[in-house]
Amino acid sequence: LRGASGWLAVRNLRERADHLAGILVSLILFTAVSTATVTMQAVESDAVEASGLVKSVDAKNLETLNLTVVGIIAVFVCVMLVNSLYAATTYRSREFGQQRLAGATPGQVLGMVGVEGVIMTLTGVFFGTVAALAGVVPFTVVRTDAVLPDQFPGVWLAMVAVSAAVTLGTSLATARRVLRTPAVGAVALAA
Repeated sequence: LRGASGWLAVRNLRERADHLAGILVSLILFTAVSTATVTMQAVESDAVEASGLVKSVDAKNLETLNLTVVGIIAVFVCVMLVNSLYAATTYRSREFGQQRLAGATPGQVLGMVGVEGVIMTLTGVFFGTVAALAGVVPFTVVRTDAVLPDQFPGVWLAMVAVSAAVTLGTSLATARRVLRTPAVGAVALAA
């Protein structure tokens, strides 16, 4: 984390840890719940298919219900994440103005927000993956002879991509909008 953007990002993450906890929890929940549930449903479907049995109507309904609930939870957590990131980044307009008045360029401030987003995403994905594995591994051991299912990497990559897109997209788009305000105006408006 070299350069002005990296230095500012690390400093801000340390100073704002309590404000960022809610965003981190949203990332962890999204990664854990969606990855675990979709993977376990895929393991269950493959186990039923491998046994040569035909899924009953109840089993198909349960699968649909599982995927619907996961979809609702994922959308809710994504909306919560976007709202939290938007509010947190918009709230920082005075901070961004002060940094620019102290000599940081708009590109460096935007780079700082990007580095913060990457660090948040990596941390959230890491802990979300650990939580997902806590559910997936025991389920897979019981339903199959494997420890980690073949479906896990693909599902995990999809959820990581969504997490990164939502986190970085919201943070950078909001920061870019906030940076349109002149630095003196941003400091005066927030005061």
